[in-house]
Amino acid sequence: MREELKSDNKATGEVSIPCEHGLHLRPATLVIQTANRFHSEIEFVNGTLRVNARSILDLLINMGPLRGEKFVVHAVGSDAAQAVKAIVDLFSSTELTCEEIDGYRQTLSMGGMSGYSR
Repeated sequence: MREELKSDNKATGEVSIPCEHGLHLRPATLVIQTANRFHSEIEFVNGTLRVNARSILDLLINMGPLRGEKFVVHAVGSDAAQAVKAIVDLFSSTELTCEEIDGYRQTLSMGGMSGYSR
């Protein structure tokens, strides 16, 4: 994950989807909560695909199934540099590794929730 700062209230960075099964509801909610801390417009871009960082449907539909896929984070606004840094840091953190979610899915696929403890 890297961060490139630009002038004129614009900033960009790069992230990749860390979850084995793509971005799910819990990590997508963390992305939205992080984006909502800033005034800047924030979106993820991959080729022609543009994903609004504040839209749960946009995140789940367009980033959900894409494990390992790289996205450029674009922010425009007075706090763009801080917004990009926070998003890049989130994607680099253990909060977004989705191990708990992946373990839960694995347990469900084995015929029930008996092995899941939370």
